Amino acid sequence: MQDPVRFEDLIRPLTVSELSPTPAEAHGMLLGLMCAGSAAAERCWLDEVLAGADPADLAVAECRGLLRRLAAQTRDQLADQPELLLPDASAGSQAMAAAIVDWVRGFLFGISIGGLDPAAAADDGLSANAKEAIDDLLDITRLDLDSIGAGEADEAALTEITEFIRVAAMLVYEDVGRPELGGDIPADAESTP
Repeated sequence: MQDPVRFEDLIRPLTVSELSPTPAEAHGMLLGLMCAGSAAAERCWLDEVLAGADPADLAVAECRGLLRRLAAQTRDQLADQPELLLPDASAGSQAMAAAIVDWVRGFLFGISIGGLDPAAAADDGLSANAKEAIDDLLDITRLDLDSIGAGEADEAALTEITEFIRVAAMLVYEDVGRPELGGDIPADAESTP
């Protein structure tokens, strides 16, 4: 069994992407696609993240390999509650807050390209709880990063926000992403090389 892909593992490899996503943003996008029920979530995600990249380039191949591992890791966690790909605690509160905002932006982008409109989630067949969760996620993207300090209260608040995000993502997944509800996410979804 391979070690899990960590935030730090993707910082350099993602520089090959024209999108220039952070690891958190890229992971949020993937989970958004999966939670939106995209039948080809991994393929669509890889195509978005690596759009315009030369598949013959060794750095692109390395990035694609890590992204595929991350997709498999996320897919395996999806039945329970996936971990958000964020920096470890030693990065500090401001770096963690920035990564959380990036993750949420990626998630909202992912559900959007997966067919859900975050602004009109009620029209997408989402429950009231999932719609409210998406509205709260939109609020998180407006978090004032300059107001985050290094104190225990801010660290505790970021931990609570992270847990809320996980629950919010699972609410969307429960409503539209579960395979038995039509959101089939095949384990062998591959992008073209």
